[in-house]
Amino acid sequence: NNGEISAAFSQNSSNQNSSSDQDSQKSSIISSSTTQQSSYSYSSDTSLSSSTTEASSSETSTTNNITAVKNVLQSGFEIAPILYNGEDVGKAMDEGKAPQNTIHDGVEFGYLKDDSLARMSLMGGAFDQPYEISEGILTIGDFQFNYSENGNSITFDTYEKSYSDGSTITWQLSSYPGAKYSVDSAYVQN
Repeated sequence: NNGEISAAFSQNSSNQNSSSDQDSQKSSIISSSTTQQSSYSYSSDTSLSSSTTEASSSETSTTNNITAVKNVLQSGFEIAPILYNGEDVGKAMDEGKAPQNTIHDGVEFGYLKDDSLARMSLMGGAFDQPYEISEGILTIGDFQFNYSENGNSITFDTYEKSYSDGSTITWQLSSYPGAKYSVDSAYVQN
């Protein structure tokens, strides 16, 4: 089934400062150098044929990777804040370090509408947002997620964005198969 996505989703955390296991565990929660990834598996009827030149093999690989990313996003996705200034966003909100509406007002749902527009919803309103998928990079509006392909899975890295108030929010793109219904039923449609 071309374009069928299995619902495999995993998050991996790795900390670049590993002086000891205990320090690594503590800093993986609050360190801004934490890298989190989402992995999605996909299946496709498209098969790679062997190529006589590296250029056409590379072009085929790029095309297949882009198709695989589209397959993952077509059923729906969520973009949500996970860290606020390097700290778990829920904990930062509980401790008054982050605005109380950070999660509620920040989570976006979406699905791919066509080859250049994603249909998105945010705080009860739906709108079109341009997107672009190139080799290794997915750009949706102001968000830019690096991705990699390994076998039958696509892995999206988190995206860290700085704001004018001096805060930094780390965003995670996740699979959300119910996004189309959620977006299309938003009370404001633009």
